[in-house]
Amino acid sequence: MVVDHYIVLGLPSGEEALKLSEEEIRKAYRLKALDLHPDKRPDDPHAHEKFRRLKTSYDVLKHEKTRKLFDDSLLRMKHEKQHKIDSKRRKMVSDLKKRKRSAFTPSDERLLRRFVEEVEKRVIVNLDCHLLDWTTGILGESLDWDLSSRNSTSSESTTNQSCTVEQHSRC
Repeated sequence: MVVDHYIVLGLPSGEEALKLSEEEIRKAYRLKALDLHPDKRPDDPHAHEKFRRLKTSYDVLKHEKTRKLFDDSLLRMKHEKQHKIDSKRRKMVSDLKKRKRSAFTPSDERLLRRFVEEVEKRVIVNLDCHLLDWTTGILGESLDWDLSSRNSTSSESTTNQSCTVEQHSRC
C-alpha cells in the first residue's frame, strides 16, 4: 500500500494537492512536527515512528522532482482504482441484465402479454362506459355504445359488448 504523503502532512490530496506551493507544504510540516515530535510525546511508544514517517513525507514533497514523481504515481493509481471500480460496475450491471432476462421464460412472457392485453381491454370498456355517462348527462338521452367495431387482437373483444344507459349500472 502506497502512503499518501499529502495526507500524512494534513494537506488535501488529489487535484487540490497539485496546486499547493512549497511554502504551504513547509508550514504544514512544521505544524505537524510540533505535534508529533517524540520529545513532546514521551508517553507515546510510536511517536518516533510517526515523526519519521512525517519527515519522510516532507522529504518527498519538498523536492520538485520527487514530488512530481509522487503526484504522477498517485494520480495513476487513483485512475487505475477508478477503472477497476468501473469495470466491476459494468460486470455487475451485465449480470443483473442476464438475471432479468432469464427470470422470464417464453411462456411467462406470453402470459404477461395476455394479461396486459386483458387489462387494456377492460380499461377501454371502462372508459367507454364513463364516456356514455358523460354524453348521456349532456344530451339527456339513451345512447347505444357498441364496442364490437373496435379492432383488437383477442377474439373475445369481437363479441357484442354494448352498454346502454339501462345496462350501464354494471359497467
